[in-house]
Amino acid sequence: MDTLSDKLLVQAYKDAKRNNLNPEFIRILEEEIHHRVLRKVLSNSQGRDMLFDEESLMEIQ
Repeated sequence: MDTLSDKLLVQAYKDAKRNNLNPEFIRILEEEIHHRVLRKVLSNSQGRDMLFDEESLMEIQ
C-alpha cells in the first residue's frame, strides 16, 4: 500500500464504506490509515514533514 497516495487511500476507504464492501477490506484500509497517522504523529514530533494534510484527516472522521 506504500504506492497508494494518502488522498487516494482516504478516497478508497470512503468509497468502500459507502458501497458496503467486504468488512475485511475496510479493516485493512483502516489499519493502513491508522499506521500512516501514527507515522505522521511520530514524524511531526521529530520535526519531519507530515504524511497527511489536515483536510485529509478531517475527511476520515
